[in-house]
Amino acid sequence: MSGLYDKSSLDLLNQELDDEIKKKEQKINQQKIDSLLKEGNTLCDVERFDNAQKIFEEALELDKDNVLANFGMIRAISEEFVNLTDAKIDKYINFVVKNDKDNLYIKNEIFKTFYKKWKKYLEDNPRDGIYSIAKLDELLGKYEYKLVLKSLEHYSDEGKGKYTKILADFYSKGIIVKKDMKKALSLYEKAFSQGEYDCAFTLGNYYKDNLYNGDEQGEKAYDWYFKGGQENQSDCLSALREIQRKKEEEFARKYYWLLKEDVCIDRFKKKNIDNTTFRSIEYYANNNKSDFKHYLGVCYFFGLGTDVDYNKALEYESEACNETNFAEARRYVGIICENGLVNNNVNLSEARNWYGKAIDLGDVESMVLLANMYLNNNDKYHEKEAYKLYKAAYEKKNVEGAIGLATCYINAFGTNKDNKKAIEILKECKNNFKAEKLLAKCYSDFCSSEINYEEAFKIYLKNANKDPESSYELAICYHTGHGTEKNLEKYAFYMEKAAKGGFAFAYSSYAEILEERKDYKTAFEYYQKAVDNGEWKSNIKLGEYYENGYLGSVDLTNARRCYETLIIKNKDNKRALALNYVALGRTYQKEGINNYAFKYYQKGYEIDKVGEFELAVCYLNGIGTDKNYDKAFALLTSVAKTKNADAKYHLAQCYKNGYGVKINPEQYFNYLCKAYDEGYRLAITEIVACYEVGYGTNKDNKKAIKILTEDYLKTNFDYEAAQIANLYKEENDYCNYFAWGEKALSSEDANLIYELAECYANGENTKKDLNKAVELYKNAASKNNVKAMFSLAQLYITNQISEVEKEEKAYKLLKKCAESDYKLAYKYLADCFNNAYGTKANRKLAITYYIKAAEDGDVEAMNALVLLYSEAKSPYENSKEAFKWALKSAEQCDLTGIINVTKFYQKGYGTSKNIEQYLFWAHKGLEFNNVDCIASLINFYQENPNYPNRNLELIELYKMKYANGEIKCSGIISDLYHQIGDEEKAKEWLNKNLSKNNPEGYYKLAKHYEEENDLTNAFENYNLAAKYGYVDAYLPLYNCYINGKGVEKNSEEAFNICKKMYKEKINSGALYLGQCYELGIGVPVNYKTANKYYTEALENNYKLGTVYYKLGSAYEYGHGARRCYADALNYYNKGYELGDLDCTFKVGQFHEEGIGVPRSIATAETYYFECENSTNPQHLIKIASRYEISKRQNYKKAFKLYKKAADLGSAYAMWKTGMCYLYGDGAEVSDKDAYVYFKKGSERKYLPATYELGRMYYYGYYVEKNYDIAFDCFNLAKTEVEDSYLYLGLMYMSGLGIAKNCSKAFECFIKTPETNDDYNLVTYNLALCYKYGYGTKVDYKKAIQLFKENDSGNAIDPDILYEYADCLIRLYGKDIPEGTTELLWKAHDRSNIKATYKLGYCYLNRIGFNKDKEKAFQLFKIAAEKDYAPAMLDLATCYKKRIGTKKNLKEALKWYQLYLDKTEKTNIEEIEKVEKIVKKLKRKVK
Repeated sequence: MSGLYDKSSLDLLNQELDDEIKKKEQKINQQKIDSLLKEGNTLCDVERFDNAQKIFEEALELDKDNVLANFGMIRAISEEFVNLTDAKIDKYINFVVKNDKDNLYIKNEIFKTFYKKWKKYLEDNPRDGIYSIAKLDELLGKYEYKLVLKSLEHYSDEGKGKYTKILADFYSKGIIVKKDMKKALSLYEKAFSQGEYDCAFTLGNYYKDNLYNGDEQGEKAYDWYFKGGQENQSDCLSALREIQRKKEEEFARKYYWLLKEDVCIDRFKKKNIDNTTFRSIEYYANNNKSDFKHYLGVCYFFGLGTDVDYNKALEYESEACNETNFAEARRYVGIICENGLVNNNVNLSEARNWYGKAIDLGDVESMVLLANMYLNNNDKYHEKEAYKLYKAAYEKKNVEGAIGLATCYINAFGTNKDNKKAIEILKECKNNFKAEKLLAKCYSDFCSSEINYEEAFKIYLKNANKDPESSYELAICYHTGHGTEKNLEKYAFYMEKAAKGGFAFAYSSYAEILEERKDYKTAFEYYQKAVDNGEWKSNIKLGEYYENGYLGSVDLTNARRCYETLIIKNKDNKRALALNYVALGRTYQKEGINNYAFKYYQKGYEIDKVGEFELAVCYLNGIGTDKNYDKAFALLTSVAKTKNADAKYHLAQCYKNGYGVKINPEQYFNYLCKAYDEGYRLAITEIVACYEVGYGTNKDNKKAIKILTEDYLKTNFDYEAAQIANLYKEENDYCNYFAWGEKALSSEDANLIYELAECYANGENTKKDLNKAVELYKNAASKNNVKAMFSLAQLYITNQISEVEKEEKAYKLLKKCAESDYKLAYKYLADCFNNAYGTKANRKLAITYYIKAAEDGDVEAMNALVLLYSEAKSPYENSKEAFKWALKSAEQCDLTGIINVTKFYQKGYGTSKNIEQYLFWAHKGLEFNNVDCIASLINFYQENPNYPNRNLELIELYKMKYANGEIKCSGIISDLYHQIGDEEKAKEWLNKNLSKNNPEGYYKLAKHYEEENDLTNAFENYNLAAKYGYVDAYLPLYNCYINGKGVEKNSEEAFNICKKMYKEKINSGALYLGQCYELGIGVPVNYKTANKYYTEALENNYKLGTVYYKLGSAYEYGHGARRCYADALNYYNKGYELGDLDCTFKVGQFHEEGIGVPRSIATAETYYFECENSTNPQHLIKIASRYEISKRQNYKKAFKLYKKAADLGSAYAMWKTGMCYLYGDGAEVSDKDAYVYFKKGSERKYLPATYELGRMYYYGYYVEKNYDIAFDCFNLAKTEVEDSYLYLGLMYMSGLGIAKNCSKAFECFIKTPETNDDYNLVTYNLALCYKYGYGTKVDYKKAIQLFKENDSGNAIDPDILYEYADCLIRLYGKDIPEGTTELLWKAHDRSNIKATYKLGYCYLNRIGFNKDKEKAFQLFKIAAEKDYAPAMLDLATCYKKRIGTKKNLKEALKWYQLYLDKTEKTNIEEIEKVEKIVKKLKRKVK
């Protein structure tokens, strides 16, 4: 081999290469197919089936045998089963079925579902074209009927009559189907309607078998022949002619049951017309019997024996009119024309014409019908014509005419209103339901003089069972109490009857009743009926039902649908539109879509000012818009004028919180009360709170009780009874407290029930009643009141309750208390576990609960723990724990604990032995006079003879034993005094006699006298004690001479005592001697000598802060030393270090003023605030002022310091304390306390306090108003407090507390400083002075300038607006500035009578307006009716001189006389003039 491939090898190699290429191509194709299949299925998932089909077709082009692609194509085509007619789907299905050997796709749910539908489709729609019309006809020709049944049904349904008829033949003859004549007849009728008119003959023939058998079938045969004849079917026409030929009556009667004429007429008159009678009448009518044409017309008109057919009625009645003189025929033609019963063609002129013709023939009913038409014209002429016709009909005894005539009299149609005549006429209509109803309405017409609710009620009652409207009116009677007593049950009963009887006006009222019964489902149905009847308000109710979930769950979507529907239907009804916008907004608000809510509320408000409240709440809370308290307040103020309790409550909150208005407690309280009065029950809680604390009203528990009691009587809420009981307790009215407490026993106020139980258990304010107490404790305990549980447990433990298993009950109660962390129960529960009381013994749990109790400070628990932990050989013995709890008990000053810890320290049990601690705690036990501690200490000191102060300690211990009755101890005490060398004491205890030669005895006796305020004896004994050398008596004796206590003041003797103290080297001697030289006590003032003694005191180690303060003052002020702030500060600092408050204050002052140190307010305050316990009022005032203004601002502390300084006698502090109480700065507001401190300050001549006292009397704060005292206070304070001039001015101006004096008032206003907070009141009063010349010359320009300064044009007060406008009119006359009349209108709108009058004056005199006498008259009248005298005079003149009204001398006289009665008798000339006019008018009027 040469290494080259031979041909066969090359072929094989090429084959391998081709196979490899093919594999790669197949792989690429498969990848592409997979991608296309994925894309196709994704498109199917998103229901884009057309695009999916294209993708799967592309995949099939690559591999037509791909099962997945075929399956995908089926899915795309069949997903919505719209392309089943496409034959290519067969190919895909057959392919999948054939190639899916493993049934992977056939089992697929999508394929299975589709496959079933496809199979069924093939059954109904074979692919071989059998159902084509050509094929169908071919098969019919071959009688291959089995193949075509469904095809026939199909084409029959498509409206092809030919095949419907063939199908009918099949059923009538039983061809391939079961014979079914009923279905066959139905199909023949269907074929006839589809144009196969020859079916009429087939149907006629079928019914012909029954033609002469006397039943309904004969008529059907005739009808079908007749219908076929109308379609020119010759067979049918022949059949009809055959029937018509049998004209003889007997023969016709035999086959048609033709009745004789007289029988027909008799039955017609009796309205007893069956089909036979109708056919007979029809027969005679069609045979030119004119009167029967009328009868036939009536039959068609009323549907007697046939269906109603107004066309035929008109046809036959018209013929009857032409051929007869039947008035009735003309009447019926008129009715048809009037009501447009034929083709809706109303022709009123024709109707009137025919009624007129009938009337000419004497038809009374036509008179009534024509009269009814005339009334509908709504004009006076036709009303008169109607009246005449009704009257004529009435005169002919026609009841409808009588009713029409009565209607004319009731409504003044064509005649005068005369209810009396109407009632007489209606009474004549006996037993006429319509007349009775009208009569009842006459009786219940509140505008009528013939009103008789009782008779109306009787009529409605009589007809209620047969007439829904009467039931409705009867229900109204029971609701209003007209003609009967109010009875809401009967109101509901008859309203239900009316509604169920179909009276539309009753639907909504009955729905409201159902709503009250909580039957929301039925209520909804009746609101729906009301809506269907055109009542739009009920539509809102439907929306509210959905909105509030009355039908189950809340459905805001349907609620909105209701509201939106109503908006669309009521575009021209502003009210309905506005209400629905608001309701719509409410639904959006509930969903939190607040911007939409706000938008719709705004729409409702803009359309008809509906939704003001909702809009206000939006502005108030920032719902769907920014918060705007001003707008919220304005809207709420507007809504609150209506009966809207919610608005009043929210307005109250505005006044409470200062939303859009200044905080005003009084208005807050006022609107709460209004809201409650209008049904806002929740306001009661806040009203009661106001009464309880006196917020916005006087504190008044009685009123709180009253309002709660009234509400309780309506609601019977037990929690209100509890509140009332608690209020009575505050009032110390225990009688009512217990009475209301009984009513509150079912309330949740367990604490009240517990407190009642305590009262009965302890006999507090009631007779002790343990049984009652137990009952109440159990009640409170059942409400989880742990105090009650605990008290009840204690009663069980102390055997005060005789019950079975009381130990177990006590244990269970204590366990519940402990589980509720009621700490008092821990110890008792531990006792239960420790002593097996009510439960098994459990030392471990006992210890657990003793520890809990002990940690809360229960010493008994601590002592119990000591016993448990110190119990020998116990598993719980623990000496350290025993000592620990003994020490804690002792630290709580418990004697048992003290005794235990004393023993433990002495023995070293649980701790180290510690004699000092032993002695400390043993001496603590002496405070309890405990004999064990006394004995223990005596033993200790006897065993330790060298212990310091051993004898003295023993003396005291034996003295205690002596005091406890062990008299023999007196000898031991004497021996002990002897041992320490105190013979006198030894003798004293031997003899027990007090010797006055003992100077200490004199000293002690003096102290005793001083305490009893017997200063003379105190002085004498101090003197004797000092005389006999008891040095402690020197200082008290010095104070007696200095202050004159028990002896005349004697500074020389005081000085001598100080000298004596100094000579005897008593430490304080140098200090007091220096003080004598400093202050000139018994010696001339000598600062230098004073400083010498102060320095000597320091050198002798008498380093008191007072000494440093004295030397510091000397250097600060240069008293006896050169002035040196550094030295002064040095001394003050040393005094500060010793805790001297005077020095501390001085250091603070130096830092504040930067004297000798850098200025630092913060450092100064640190020193000042350390002086809060000072007794120097000036220091306290300074500190308080710093607390008011510093960064550490604290008004409460400032108030306390001012009060302390005031109580120490500072007048300034008294004023400041009063101001704190008045304005609540750091203290609770108290007018009473403010008054007390202002009075104290005023008594000390502090004029700001006098000024504030004047204000209290002026306004009546705490005290009754007293202008005399107020004037005296302001007059006294004016020299220092210039604000007093404002009040003096007001009092001079008004004559309050002083004679009226405008000049002085003017002077006072001038003197009032512009810094006064109420200076706008000053400018206003000065403006009035210049305007009216009060105390100065009239100067309108100055007055106007002051009004402008006061911004009077924007004032709220209507008086200011009026005065400003009036001043402008006085100055400018008719040329008033723009805006003047607007000021008057504003004042008028705010009920200023003067402004009302002035407006009338302006209209009359062409000032700012065109002359308008009528408006002037109206305005004068308004002001006059409000008792304004000038207006009365002008009003009288208007009536007299015909100004703006008709001349009326009687009215003129009346107002002149009223003017004379009301006006002040100042202008004599004018009064005399009016009196003359009155005299003349009296003569004329007579």
